[in-house]
Amino acid sequence: MPSGSALIRKLVKGLKAQFPARRRVRAGGQHFVICGDILGCTGYAKSARALAQLLGELGLVSGVALQVDPNDCSEQFPGGLLELDALPGLAQTENLVVIHHATPDHFRVIPGAINIGFFYWETRSIPRDLQWPERLALMDAIWAPTTFIADFAREAGYGGPVEVVPWWQGFADLRKRKARPAPEVDVHLIDQMPPADEPLWSDIKPLDRVLLKHDFVALAIQSLAPRKGLQLLLDEWRTFVAANPDSNALLLLKLNFVHAHGIAGGPEVHLRKLLDRYGFREDEQVRIGLIHARLTDDQIHGLHQACDVYVSASLGEGFGGPIVEALQEGTPVIAPRHTGIGDLLPAATPLAVPCSEYLVGLRDNIEVYPHSSYWHVINRGEMAGRLAMLLGMDAEERAATLREQREHAVGFCGKTAVRTALSAAVARIGAR
Repeated sequence: MPSGSALIRKLVKGLKAQFPARRRVRAGGQHFVICGDILGCTGYAKSARALAQLLGELGLVSGVALQVDPNDCSEQFPGGLLELDALPGLAQTENLVVIHHATPDHFRVIPGAINIGFFYWETRSIPRDLQWPERLALMDAIWAPTTFIADFAREAGYGGPVEVVPWWQGFADLRKRKARPAPEVDVHLIDQMPPADEPLWSDIKPLDRVLLKHDFVALAIQSLAPRKGLQLLLDEWRTFVAANPDSNALLLLKLNFVHAHGIAGGPEVHLRKLLDRYGFREDEQVRIGLIHARLTDDQIHGLHQACDVYVSASLGEGFGGPIVEALQEGTPVIAPRHTGIGDLLPAATPLAVPCSEYLVGLRDNIEVYPHSSYWHVINRGEMAGRLAMLLGMDAEERAATLREQREHAVGFCGKTAVRTALSAAVARIGAR
């Protein structure tokens, strides 16, 4: 019986035989079409629009809006909009380059065009039930937003060209950056864990007043998706608070409750159950402030500017947008260096959190991930130690740490670096 890889090669050969050979793309005159979530406020959509902006310097750019959420499709795409069914006809008359900007199970080959796969993923486990290896094999090239995704494509058996083309980010000179005010939002404060029959919030105050009261504020922006590691973050914060009882530190959580699986009710009910689940006891110091209002991009950037450090205990990332946003605004980062985050932070940064990789199933995880997947779990006590380290740094040490982190990120995903990588990737598909 043929091996699994042999069967895949046979299947891919049969699928490719259904499509006419693609035409060689000549220098200049390319028409780039990005297919995927391009109109929403998701990370995928923002990444697609950023890619379109740079591709516009190299040729004509259009978009095909797929996976549209009618409640989240209000953004403007920097190019014309097309219907998917129109692409095969265009491919017969134009140098069409189609970028499938979605997970591989949504890749759809356009006959006669050059087909590029561009996707994000957070674990090195491969969704074989969704035929990812077969879908990847149909692409003429893969553009990976991080080296982790490039390695994933290779591990999934992809044998074609793989180019690292990051999601580009704007890094203004810190001395010339736009100063943004702290968002005008309420913060629900929890100083101590209250009894079960009392309100969770010890107080509700405007953010500007909260910032005046606390001289060290750590910020985390995340959803409740299991891979985001909220349990680990809360456990490390609890350890830090217990070890630093005299500090005036606050963990400011900007939480998205969309992925709060298995618990019902409003934000107070959600957070109380999470704190109970993660072992916070009655009368224990908590020092957490919750923001659950929806914020604009400008408000998010203002939030980063207002805080002393950004923290992440994520178990896996395809990129790590909030980490880059923090560095853009002059805020150092405490996070592990794994998966997509590995490209964003320098290996030598003292604020990197050691972690260990495990093959585990995450409680309440979404079904797209294999039941047991590889996830990176921060080592116990290490994030608390990095928080204490930063708290003890003087202004010069903090500035040097931030500078090293920021310069590294600029070298990977700054606009100039990505423009160079993208131009080279486009030239290579045209030269084959």
